[in-house]
Amino acid sequence: MALKPALAIMAKEPAPGRTKTRLCPPLTVQQAAALYEALLWDTVALAHAVPGVQVAIAVTPPKALPRTRRFLRGS
Repeated sequence: MALKPALAIMAKEPAPGRTKTRLCPPLTVQQAAALYEALLWDTVALAHAVPGVQVAIAVTPPKALPRTRRFLRGS
């Protein structure tokens, strides 16, 4: 049986003050984190639309892994 190629998404935990900070201002840190999370959901959906690949997410910080698993389950 042949293994599927992997499509890896490099991501940060969508936490206020840690993502999309160059957009602040005009966005608040909470708005910037919400934007990043929406963009991550879109990226995961696009990755799942690629035929014949297994989607994986590499996330930083490592302690955020349990909280980011939802991006793979719900897509």
